[in-house]
Amino acid sequence: MGVGEGEEEEEDVVGYASVQSAATEIGGHAVMVLLTTLRDVRSDPASFRRATSCLISILLEESVALLGTRVVERIGAAGERYTGLERVHDLCGIALGDEALSFAMTFREIETQSPIGSIKVEEVFDDFGNPVQRRVTHMNLPMNISHYKILLFTFVCGDNGCECKAIAALRSLGVEEKDIAIVAMLSSARGLNMITNQFPQIRVITAAVEDQVTTSPFAVFAGLATFIAQSCNDADVRSD
Repeated sequence: MGVGEGEEEEEDVVGYASVQSAATEIGGHAVMVLLTTLRDVRSDPASFRRATSCLISILLEESVALLGTRVVERIGAAGERYTGLERVHDLCGIALGDEALSFAMTFREIETQSPIGSIKVEEVFDDFGNPVQRRVTHMNLPMNISHYKILLFTFVCGDNGCECKAIAALRSLGVEEKDIAIVAMLSSARGLNMITNQFPQIRVITAAVEDQVTTSPFAVFAGLATFIAQSCNDADVRSD
């Protein structure tokens, strides 16, 4: 093994270990069944749609609960007192790219009083058609965005830099780093390491973290393009 190969392998091991504290993996048998369905090239559109809807709902409910709660005492229907948890922050859901619009739509159904928005990051090409960088090309956000805890939705949290560009854009609008959480179907260990190195206070909530995940969500989830065409073309994702 060459020196370069050894260094890269060591970097991957350290990187994966370093993201464990920043990333919360939802896990569980139901989540793994749903992820398996989404990644199976044999899954038909109906199965893909059902699995997507279920997994997004699970991720969103967990994310809302993880972003800040307090212990409260309440009275039940029979007059009994019980201890529970309630949310303490105002939330805003932001779709990163068209593929994440389904996250925003479901979030609006769950949190009817919370605003939503969208950010699009695209590649910039040189005169020869080669990609040279990525930049934010679209933002549709609430005016008082800095007042919220942000859920940044993405199908695959990879290492292409899209999440970092979106986070930097939010930071430029006054959003605190600690108030941003990425919510992803699947996450790359290398990508998470890149994000947390640049933004150490960012939190990531994901169904699973893997060592090797391709950057493109359409390559990971074969049915995603069809799903978007069927359900997201007419999505109304306006900032409130």
